[in-house]
Amino acid sequence: MTATAESATDRLRNRVSLVVVIASSLVGAALALLTIGGVALVPLRGPVSMDAIFVPLVVVIGFVAAWLGYRFTALSQQATGLTGILGRHLFSRTVIAFAVAIVAFIGARVFFFALDNAFIGGSVQSWLVVIMAGVAGALWALIVLSWAYELDLVSILQLGLLALYGGMFSSMLIVEDKAWYTESVSFLGGDANTDMLFNLSVVTAGLVVFILGLELPRRLQRLVDDGTMNAWQLAIFQTLLIVISLGIMAVGFFPWGLKPGFGLTHDLGSHSMLLIFIVLMFFVRRLIPILDDRFMQTSRIFGVLALGVAAGLVSGQMYFAVAELLWFILLGGWLYLFLRAALRALEAHPTVSETAPVAMPRNARLLTVIVPGILVVGMALVSIAGLVSSQPA
Repeated sequence: MTATAESATDRLRNRVSLVVVIASSLVGAALALLTIGGVALVPLRGPVSMDAIFVPLVVVIGFVAAWLGYRFTALSQQATGLTGILGRHLFSRTVIAFAVAIVAFIGARVFFFALDNAFIGGSVQSWLVVIMAGVAGALWALIVLSWAYELDLVSILQLGLLALYGGMFSSMLIVEDKAWYTESVSFLGGDANTDMLFNLSVVTAGLVVFILGLELPRRLQRLVDDGTMNAWQLAIFQTLLIVISLGIMAVGFFPWGLKPGFGLTHDLGSHSMLLIFIVLMFFVRRLIPILDDRFMQTSRIFGVLALGVAAGLVSGQMYFAVAELLWFILLGGWLYLFLRAALRALEAHPTVSETAPVAMPRNARLLTVIVPGILVVGMALVSIAGLVSSQPA
């Protein structure tokens, strides 16, 4: 990109930022006025409350600001042609904006839940709430835009992990049955107080991993072009990432114990995800040979710890919910370290100037579609069979 083009892009970005920030401030104030009506004192939570104003405000502004901000990222500039712009590009842009909205929803809900418990019966003057909503709308839009402009694969994964862990741990705070830990973490997906919060956060994390399954292999393609790895290694790696993402989403889409058949589908997704993660912890360098020894040593430690959790569970030394929490922490931590190590190794890998692009073999491309497709169809059939068998004769 030339200096002139960069200058034009910067000017457009600044104009977009100014418009979005002003519009967000006006939307915040207007939403507060419409919600409050003639109420003089606004409580922290309830039908007409600060919670009812600020939660939808940060969700909507977060989605819109992230969606617009993505336009100026390096990821957006890499999308070429109608297929790239309307396909992978639009999907990634929408998922990232959705993830920001979910994180905003989780944060706002937990904030007002804590505030309400700290100041029981507290309320705020209506005129002050209107000012606060306008300022909050502008500040939140500015924060999201600033983050979106610097977006990369690592920050996308951080967003997904924030949604996952934020939704999970906030659900633990507000779950109705405080003995949930005697069942499983998935119990949070069926509780009346936490079902939407927990399930949305898990599905969001799965969608973010799916984006990594699309974007990271595109970065790794140059290793295929220069002969460092072959197309089948790349295809297998991409397939495993996509299957992992589908397994994570299955946990949120099919809450355990909510309906007949959902439990089997839920377990199929979660167990396949866990198994693939542990295999990758030990053998990921067989697929991506540029990973360094330091990362592989750390990766194997993660694998041993994950197997240790399984041993503790089988021996009856811990609750199943505790084992699940430890696995979630280990898997998220490993994925973050892996992504950083892979991108660092790619950056250090010498670029060969005159290498012709190597097309992925047709069978390898089919692998990235057929295996995840079989998993999706299998989970759907199991759920349908469970629902049908539960119907009275």
